[in-house]
Amino acid sequence: MYEVMARRYRPATFAEVVGQEHIAATLKNAILRGRVAHAFLFAGGHGCGKTSMARIVAKALVCEKGPTVEPCSVCPICLDVAAGRDADVLEIDGASNNGIDQIRQLRDQAAYVPTRARFKIYIIDEAHMLSDSAFNALLKTLEEPPPHVKFILATTDPRKLPDTIQSRCQRFDFRLVPRRLMTDFLRRLAERENTPIADEALEAVASFSGGSVRDGLVLLDQLLSFREGEVTRQDVETVRGVASAENVSGIYAAIVRSDLRTALSVVDRVVARGTNVGDFLDQLISFGRDLMVWIASGSPEGIDAYGPARITLEELVKTVSLEEALLYLDVLSQARIRVRARSLSNPLVILEIAVVRLAGLGGLTPMAKIIDRLGSGFGTIPSSPPPKRVPLNLPAERKTFPARPELKESAPEPEPPTTGEGRKMEAGPDSGSETAGPREAGRDEWERVLRLLSQSHPAYFRYTARLEFLEIRDDKLRLTGPPFTVEAWGDPRRQAHLAEAVAGVFGRPLELDFVVRTGEPGPDAPGRDLPLLQHPSVGIIKRLFDGVVVNFQAAPPTGEALDAAGGGME
Repeated sequence: MYEVMARRYRPATFAEVVGQEHIAATLKNAILRGRVAHAFLFAGGHGCGKTSMARIVAKALVCEKGPTVEPCSVCPICLDVAAGRDADVLEIDGASNNGIDQIRQLRDQAAYVPTRARFKIYIIDEAHMLSDSAFNALLKTLEEPPPHVKFILATTDPRKLPDTIQSRCQRFDFRLVPRRLMTDFLRRLAERENTPIADEALEAVASFSGGSVRDGLVLLDQLLSFREGEVTRQDVETVRGVASAENVSGIYAAIVRSDLRTALSVVDRVVARGTNVGDFLDQLISFGRDLMVWIASGSPEGIDAYGPARITLEELVKTVSLEEALLYLDVLSQARIRVRARSLSNPLVILEIAVVRLAGLGGLTPMAKIIDRLGSGFGTIPSSPPPKRVPLNLPAERKTFPARPELKESAPEPEPPTTGEGRKMEAGPDSGSETAGPREAGRDEWERVLRLLSQSHPAYFRYTARLEFLEIRDDKLRLTGPPFTVEAWGDPRRQAHLAEAVAGVFGRPLELDFVVRTGEPGPDAPGRDLPLLQHPSVGIIKRLFDGVVVNFQAAPPTGEALDAAGGGME
């Protein structure tokens, strides 16, 4: 009869337990020094070796050559313990024997001496499933058992165990097995099975095992039945029923390019293949986690991505910011929660919403840059405006707004700046100056560029809304906008998209020249001499949003609080 690999390769000695060297070393030293506790608590994820370690401890204590750190595994007691049929080493399933009656029976039997071994050992698996009354019945025996009794409690959720139980046990926390260690372990087993398997396939199996040795062995066993020849990465993904590494990385590549069509096309292919939406989201979150860790640490250590996904990850690390990676994880994690909660009858909609939201965002401005724009702080009034991040190629007059109808006078327009030859630069294309003609040419084409961008890159709307056409001269397209807008177009990726649209509409490539609109209200602007408008907060907000005070109605002077203003500021 065939025996599955998870049972056939179950560890029989401390050295064979994968990834738990810290626990094995402590237990071996306790046996060597005669300091074995009466109760142990083994806590950790499923399939990481808790029950196997409990059996090894039991064999080490009851072996005919023991107590020893190297049980012989051939004497009758060791063989019976390994098979789970020894009368003195009892394995109890806490999920099905969780009532007070079963625990009372255990307590009564513990008083009797073992039949042939030195100790009577109780291994309670899934101990967190015991009822409160069962825990209370076990409490006294667990604290002061007979000298010949040892308890080993194993659990995947130690938080559900009462503190009174945990405080009476020596606790050992089992770790999930790292991917590299799991890969090496599976490779050795595949060699013992005389089965060729590609390195990418081993990495994929290790990744899908989630740190559980048992899960890795079950999947490897299934793969050996699926393929007679060499097992490939595609075989792993097919048997596991998940999206391919190309599709997972392709989603992120499309999101970074703001390519909605490609991103949704990948989603359609994955779902048409039969992949569960929740599983696909888990893969996307795992990839996003790798991206975040690599960006934050600057090192690929601890990355689970394999094959082409790892190659794409290496490229994305060079272009994606940490803020963007965190946003990807946040949106996808929220989508996974909604899928698990079944907030919609069709989980595919939740996945598509998340992908469209991320692909439509475009580039993000790091928080550090936004804070930097606020200036040095609110405590003092800056003596001069902060330096511009984008150099001014040619000064241009700022755009002003009319005063409210109830005010008869408004702030006079400031004198237009001059160029190096002393010629005044007009405020707009309709001003009637000698430069109005050249500026008018190309305006229709520019409007088509804006419409084209709104369709191909809708996320750029907030950057193009305040960007205005100036002129075309010497194969140079000159545009103007407030400081924040011009600085946003300093991003090379956005400039590339804009240059592509301009070349398509104008029929030839044009050099992009961005001009910052600058200027401040004149000395006679209404309310300019009021103390409230001299508050540093007002100056910082004006610079941040390129604002201009167009009307101000002050309440009776009761202080410098901002809420004393009855007018508006734009």
